[in-house]
Amino acid sequence: MNQMGMRHLVFLTKSAGMSDFLAETLFRIDALIWESVSPADFSSAYEQARFSTAFSETWRGLLDLKLLSEYLLYPGAMPEWADDFMRAYPDIGAGLPFPVEAAARDFMWNSAPVVMVGDADARVRYFVVGAASRREVPDIIPPWAAGGLDESALSSIRKAVDTAAAINPGYNNRNVFCFPLVPFGGTGRFTGSSLGLPLTLACMASMRNIRIPSGVIATGAVEKNGIVRRVQDMELKMSACAGRFKAIFYPAENGIVRPAEGITAIPVDTAASALSLVKLYSPEHVSELALFAGMIKNSGQFVNNIGGVPHEWIDRVRSEGALNAVIDEIADSPERFADLTGRFESLVERFDSGRAQTLSNLIPERRIRTMRNTAPLSAFRWCTANLSLAKHHGRISDAEYWARESRELIDDARRADLLSAAAYFNHYFVARHNRYLFQPALPEELHRILNILEKQYIIQNDAGCPVHIPLGRLYGTICQNFGFCGPDYIDETDLYARKARTALGEGTVPEFRYEWKRQLNYTAYARLDAGGIPNAERMLCAYLDIEHPDQIVNRISDMTVWEHALAARFLADAGDVRISETYFEAAGATVMQGAGAGHPMQLWNYNMGRIAETLNRPDEALDRFAKSIDICTADQFGATMKIMAMLPLSGLYRIYGRPDARANSHWKTIRNAMDKTGNGFFTELKSLPLEEALESITISPGTWFPFNYR
Repeated sequence: MNQMGMRHLVFLTKSAGMSDFLAETLFRIDALIWESVSPADFSSAYEQARFSTAFSETWRGLLDLKLLSEYLLYPGAMPEWADDFMRAYPDIGAGLPFPVEAAARDFMWNSAPVVMVGDADARVRYFVVGAASRREVPDIIPPWAAGGLDESALSSIRKAVDTAAAINPGYNNRNVFCFPLVPFGGTGRFTGSSLGLPLTLACMASMRNIRIPSGVIATGAVEKNGIVRRVQDMELKMSACAGRFKAIFYPAENGIVRPAEGITAIPVDTAASALSLVKLYSPEHVSELALFAGMIKNSGQFVNNIGGVPHEWIDRVRSEGALNAVIDEIADSPERFADLTGRFESLVERFDSGRAQTLSNLIPERRIRTMRNTAPLSAFRWCTANLSLAKHHGRISDAEYWARESRELIDDARRADLLSAAAYFNHYFVARHNRYLFQPALPEELHRILNILEKQYIIQNDAGCPVHIPLGRLYGTICQNFGFCGPDYIDETDLYARKARTALGEGTVPEFRYEWKRQLNYTAYARLDAGGIPNAERMLCAYLDIEHPDQIVNRISDMTVWEHALAARFLADAGDVRISETYFEAAGATVMQGAGAGHPMQLWNYNMGRIAETLNRPDEALDRFAKSIDICTADQFGATMKIMAMLPLSGLYRIYGRPDARANSHWKTIRNAMDKTGNGFFTELKSLPLEEALESITISPGTWFPFNYR
């Protein structure tokens, strides 16, 4: 929307050679002539313009109609005296069959730019479209405007209203009224059916109280069932719209149209899909919108390009039902579903949680069950990836559901793809840990898979390939499981860490360095739990590629969140005060700390609070504990994280000497989260009064939060 101003309009009326520009200004909705000056100055400028010799009676009517249109369309841009001005000049609202006050109060208004094609050119003109549930209208369009429409155009307007009501059954009690921004009785007529699509979009939007964004225009005939039909003169229309609009929605039946500079052509086949796309429009994403228009019609394009558009778009159109046909195509095709599953797994592995959750929501659970017969391996992989996603967010009930679904398919998976079955156990163990269920016994099925993979590994090793990634990852998960089971299993933790590092290529394949180094992280945590500070220090230094802990500060700028979490835990447990202080100062100013940081930054903040305590900086300790609590209790995280809030709450308890108000407010939520774990791990703790529970965690945090859960 451009600010023109009534005073500038007066200037144009007095300027020679500006008549064409003056006319175009009056025809444009986006050239606002209301302005925030004194009401007296505006009234004076209005009367000067209206009675200028540059204006015929016809053009004076257009000026009033433009003021009325802007008043209805942009209430937020009106000066505070606008209502008084409209009452002082009642003729401005003469084009309405009801009072201006009612039009502003009862209707939701949208502008609908349309393209009028003449003998050799095309021009953009506007309709103003409103919908109201509490206001009767004598007709859809006023008599003064009907004369400027041929029979086809008038029929398209009436059909647009009927179509909008049929597509929006929940909003079909809205009464629609519209008028064109053209002079009363002026020259020029709207002809043909191509204004059907822009009018239908404006009607649907106004019925739903949605504002159509500026920057978009549409052309196309529309059937009563919402199907968009081809129109003529697309190249001429594109040229008329270029420079004023970023996107034009046109009938897919027209095929590929020749592009014009500065405008993107987006084909649509139904009015409903057009509205879904229009609501997603923003100038910076217009090219992605054109891609998305193809995706919502073709399952192949959808799967292949799912990473090329904002995932929020997919969520929105799915919720509106615009993806139902594509989802059915994917679910009915084992090949297409396998492709989607592969992309889903990749997103989960990369911790791209937002996009991964979008894909998870695509396929209804009932369809997953039907695909057990047609695509059992893909269904298993889909369930396993969902298990991983749920446990990453600490959503215990969701993880349990997907673990059950996966277990029912594991025999089929093992027959088709042993590695997928092995991956399931990686996620299975982590899901158990999220429930605070720490058991050293390994499932019999896992022993069978391990036996097969180890035989494969021996053959590979003999052939000169010392790396077996799936086996190494499985060893690493078993190492982690023993780490959670406590110091009594330190030997098993060390054993499986060594096995994992070897199978993941330690010292042989640099590309897998991140994989095998993770085991050093696990071993360091286990050694800290067992009180083996020298061994923990050795593992920490190997993990961080340093020779001594005092070199931690040299790595701060390029450390991962996992490296920071371990460094803070080590320094809080056993760090030299000088090193701890240097790290606290440097890392505290650079590392992401807000609630959006997620795991493991709630533990990093908790241990930073502990470091601040050892440095006798209680105010900063309180701040760190508070940040940790904010992350633990954030809405996007599940029960696993919420329970961890007891750690920083115990820190506040140590400083205050009593539970503070924050602890009391969170205690019920935390106890509910403990119940969701579905086992008796926290039975004793949650039965205690809050103060005693915090005291227990203060005395023995490792009892409740072992390994890398603190």
